[in-house]
Amino acid sequence: NPVDELSLQMRSSRSSELNGTYSPGINPARPVSLAMNTMQLNWTRALSADEELWMRYAHYDYLLRDIRSVQLPIPGFPSLPYVADTSYDERRDDFEFQKTLKPADSLRLAWGGQWRQDGAHSRANFNTDAWQTDQLSRLFGNLEWRPMELLTLNGGAMYEKNSMTGSSISPRLAANYSLHPEHTLRFSISRANRAPSLFEEHTNQTFDAPPALAKFYPGIPLSIFTLSSGHLADAKLLSREIGYVGE
Repeated sequence: NPVDELSLQMRSSRSSELNGTYSPGINPARPVSLAMNTMQLNWTRALSADEELWMRYAHYDYLLRDIRSVQLPIPGFPSLPYVADTSYDERRDDFEFQKTLKPADSLRLAWGGQWRQDGAHSRANFNTDAWQTDQLSRLFGNLEWRPMELLTLNGGAMYEKNSMTGSSISPRLAANYSLHPEHTLRFSISRANRAPSLFEEHTNQTFDAPPALAKFYPGIPLSIFTLSSGHLADAKLLSREIGYVGE
C-alpha cells in the first residue's frame, strides 16, 4: 500500500543593527533592519520499494530597509542634504515534483519538473518602483542502466524555459565502471546553461540629483554606478570529466 509523508517547515526572523561610520559622508551611522520569511511544504508518496513520487512548494521573501541621510559636498558651496534609499525586497515561489521508478531490474528512471518565479524591488538597484520578475519552467529526465554488475550508464536531459532568455536543452551522459568494490572510474560529458539573474539583467544604479541641483540640471542624474545593457544571453558550460574514486 502507498505510504504518504507530509511535512511543513516555517521560519521567520527579524534583526536590526547600527551600520555605517560616525563621520559625515556617504556611509553615515544609521539603523538597518532585515526581515526574512521562509516556508516549505513537502509531500512524498512511496508507491512501492522501487517507486516514489514527491512534490515540494517553497516560498521565500527577504526585506532590507536601509535609508541613509548624507551631506553632498559641493566645491565652493555649502554641502547639500541628500537621502539615499538603498532598501531591497526579494521574493521567490518555487514548485517542484519528481517521480522515480524501476521499470526493469537493470533500469532506474527519474523524471520531473519545476516552476519558479523570482521577484525583486529596489529603487536604488533598478531605478524604478516597479517589481522586476522572472519565470522559470523546467522538465527533466534521467535513465540509469546497468547492463552488467560492474558498469552503470546514465543519460539525461533538461528542458528549460526562462522568461528573460527563452528556452534551452541541457543533456548529460555518464558512465561508472567498478574496477573493484572500492575503486571506480567515472566518465561524463554534459552541457549546461545559466540564465542571468534579475540584477544582472535589469540593474540600473542611477541616483537622481537632489532638488536643489535638479532645477539647474534637469534630467541629469547625480551618479550612475552600474547600468546593464539588458537582453543578456545564457552563460553556456561544456563539461568533460574523467575521475577515479578509491578508498
